[in-house]
Amino acid sequence: MSWNEQDVRERVARNDFSDFEVNVADLTRTIEFENLGTKDVRRAAGAHLYSDVPNFHLAVQEAGDDKAKLKKVIRAASVLRKVQGELAEAYEIGQMQRQAARFHALCFKPYDDEAERAKQAVCFGITLNSYLHDVFNEVFSDVRNLTGSVGIAAGMSYIANIGQRGERERIALGSCANLAAKVLDKGDTINVTKEVYDALPNCLQEHFSRMGTVAGVPRYQAHGLRWNRQKELAEELGVRFDADRLRSQTEEHRDALRLDDMQLTEASVPIDLELLTERNSKHTSAVAIYADLDGFTKYVQDAEQTETVVSLVRIFHMIRAEFHAVLKSDFPGLVLQHQGDRVLASIHMPNGDQIDKRCQTAVDAAIGLQSSMEQVLNERLGNRELHVAVGLDVGKTLITRLGKKGRRQAICLGSKVHHAEKLQLRSGPQQIRITGNIYNTLNDEVLAKQFHQVNDDEYVATGLTFLKLDELAEEHAARAGSLGSVVVQGHVQCDPHASRSQRPWATMTEQDLMKSAYARPWFVQNATRWTIEQEHAHQLMDNVHVSTTPDHRGQIEGSFALRSHHGHIYDVFRIRLIYPPRFPYDGQVPKVYLDSHRNRWVRTIDGHIQDDWGLCLFVPGDSDIDFSQADAFCKLLGAIHEFLIKERIYQRDLVRWEVLGIPPKWPGDERPHGVQGIAEVVRERGGIDGGEPCTCGSGRKFKHCHGPILKGNHAS
Repeated sequence: MSWNEQDVRERVARNDFSDFEVNVADLTRTIEFENLGTKDVRRAAGAHLYSDVPNFHLAVQEAGDDKAKLKKVIRAASVLRKVQGELAEAYEIGQMQRQAARFHALCFKPYDDEAERAKQAVCFGITLNSYLHDVFNEVFSDVRNLTGSVGIAAGMSYIANIGQRGERERIALGSCANLAAKVLDKGDTINVTKEVYDALPNCLQEHFSRMGTVAGVPRYQAHGLRWNRQKELAEELGVRFDADRLRSQTEEHRDALRLDDMQLTEASVPIDLELLTERNSKHTSAVAIYADLDGFTKYVQDAEQTETVVSLVRIFHMIRAEFHAVLKSDFPGLVLQHQGDRVLASIHMPNGDQIDKRCQTAVDAAIGLQSSMEQVLNERLGNRELHVAVGLDVGKTLITRLGKKGRRQAICLGSKVHHAEKLQLRSGPQQIRITGNIYNTLNDEVLAKQFHQVNDDEYVATGLTFLKLDELAEEHAARAGSLGSVVVQGHVQCDPHASRSQRPWATMTEQDLMKSAYARPWFVQNATRWTIEQEHAHQLMDNVHVSTTPDHRGQIEGSFALRSHHGHIYDVFRIRLIYPPRFPYDGQVPKVYLDSHRNRWVRTIDGHIQDDWGLCLFVPGDSDIDFSQADAFCKLLGAIHEFLIKERIYQRDLVRWEVLGIPPKWPGDERPHGVQGIAEVVRERGGIDGGEPCTCGSGRKFKHCHGPILKGNHAS
């Protein structure tokens, strides 16, 4: 499993949803809300409400590894969900999502009365807080004293049912849905935007005070507003809050879910969400990932034409599908929920004490999300541009699904899940924010340097994609002498962890090759090998042309894509290989020429490009390639790939030299030019017999080639 740019491009092309049918209409009936099809989008004017239990995660933390206590926490969450749903039905308020200990609802009735919707939403919020503080806490006193907060914002939003069968989620797209969550505050509060406040009757307004702004919008807050404290207000508004009935109802739900009937186990294999219920949950060490689509809400809010909304919904489908693929296919993640334009996922494999691997995988998954967005998806958005903000934390997590069969929703509970959300909310576009515990597991030096400490326990990387990471890792590997290349799925790509790197050298010239002419071409004598060379060329290059030179030497030309470790194509080069007369015998190797980039690159001896644009890849006798073997062509292309990566860095530094005044240096080990390079190879080999082929690749014996020259140099 890994992220690869070319695979992502193909995947997004298959799932771009450009021809996906979308039916946009106004929401006019409750049944349309309850039975929304995947192709249907409803434009809804209403008040979005979020009811949160901000300290619920502490109940999970306090339970530790005590299964009995953890079961009580799950049971409490299940009962809270059920009663909240029953209260919503009584108020005729639409239920959107359960997000951990948070409940998202939409008050869209009456359709033509904004003031009545605002009043209904606030009354419902007071009811939820009253129930939690005055009823629920009494029944579940063995869990902890929980506090509730409600946030309400009104406006226009779009309601959609996103996803494939078994993964469909009702979501709301629009700034008012996001704003309702943002205005949430500490416990025992009702928080509303100015628009909602202005629509309320005086009897409610007098309980609210101005509390600054959130996202540029004034917020009003009522603290401790409950029906048992405001009986006259309840009577004036026509609200009947029956605490005794709700207590009996809560106890009935609690007793129906016996602790002995509940299973809570460690996740030893990848979690199958379909198997989870309130009676079958998982408690496991995992990395929680929150990834938010920054900028999408504004596009939705600014959409005035139906055609624009349709386009945005298709884009959202495309992005959602790609994010799921990154988290589930490229990496062993578990996608738990889409919360509007935000996704929550978990990395819990490999299990056990391999926390370092889980953390490293989670960081890679976060980089994968950034890479898909920045390198692929944004190219398909036309004049729009979106970014991702990601937060990660690691620790013990409760994972289960609550609700009725067929409508169960996954929830993920724990203090680290709660903190991962906070990290995401503090992150800007293109940022990945992690804790110190995750940072300390990063054993890749290049990766770790991309994160900068912003406080005692937070590290942030900005603009980190696999393309950026590959470029940095390749340059680091080149200079450290560990850059190599491998063939993956019919393509040559970088390997920044090779055991040995090729060392370029000024090799023989065209004139040297002419001196080596031989009466009968090798490809006539060894037609089978020539066929193999051509087959490999067609597999690893595009636009291949095979021919012979005027002096009867074999020649292969082709377009060669320079790929990063994660599949990004940096550039495409036109290269030409000319085979010497006695190849592959007598130490002779093909000569490689660069036919492209001649108007973009500067050929220099220190850059190992000769005047005839021949590439000085290595001293032939020093290469790891056994040219007598059939796989030599693949390995030679690997050497060319490695050389071009280094040359790309060198050419960049040539340009910087003019600006910064720092002379460029070849990135990595290299041989001295000319005879000195050959002498160095001979010394490292402990000498060479005079009858062996010369290490320069001329095809002549050492004693008839560089042997006498080296001997004379040694004497002098």
